[in-house]
Amino acid sequence: MKKSLGLIALLAAAALSPQGAGAATVVPPPVSTLEILDVEGRWIDTTGGTGVRGLGTASVRWGIPWNNRGVRSGYDFDGVDDGTPQLPETDFVLGTFTHLNRVIANGTSITAARLQVSFRVRINDLTNGLSRLVDAQSTFDFLHWETPNDARPCADGGANGAGVNVNGCADRVTPVLNPAFSDTFRLGRAVYTLDITGFDKGDAFWTTEDAANRSRLFGRFTASPDLTEGESGEPPAPIPLPAAGWLMLAGLAGLGAAARRRR
Repeated sequence: MKKSLGLIALLAAAALSPQGAGAATVVPPPVSTLEILDVEGRWIDTTGGTGVRGLGTASVRWGIPWNNRGVRSGYDFDGVDDGTPQLPETDFVLGTFTHLNRVIANGTSITAARLQVSFRVRINDLTNGLSRLVDAQSTFDFLHWETPNDARPCADGGANGAGVNVNGCADRVTPVLNPAFSDTFRLGRAVYTLDITGFDKGDAFWTTEDAANRSRLFGRFTASPDLTEGESGEPPAPIPLPAAGWLMLAGLAGLGAAARRRR
């Protein structure tokens, strides 16, 4: 009988261990969903640029027009107000970004612009039954590459006068998170940050000269474990055993009781 119980104990250990022979990988359920609301963006700063206008708003303009039509280059941002529950580490649409690429005089372009995104987010902790509504901000730097229009080949490696470079060499925009100016927020045992993951045209995109390039901008809530106590000082949530582990432990308890009755 001792050998049988010992074998069952080894099987139980294998079932409870993620490295157990033949054991299927148990994927835990999502710990939370996040609903993003009231997304608003405003351009708060630029690097370089002549005649910069629109700081503090959703539209920023710069540069001295080349052809005296008074049309400047610029960026626009239109945030979403969706409220659709999102999972951490999953991309979702944060808003629409537009690059207005106009022909401007050399040396009058920016090299970067800073976008501050304010939003409300409702965090629903599915594990502990908690919910929290917070106001937060994330700040993103849009790196701007104003390329020479007459380069051959163009900065993207393509031929001048063809494709995206049909009106002269295209310009490039690349967004990156600026963590020094971005908020984190916590619920239970997780810390969340809103990050930016790029455009639906790629991590960066090129805009044809004298054209408007519009693209959806994608964000993602990244979650990391919080090693301090959770909200209101609650202790860490227990880690649930896989269902097979509970069944195995129940079987062991029953066998133990049967063995005591026999003795």
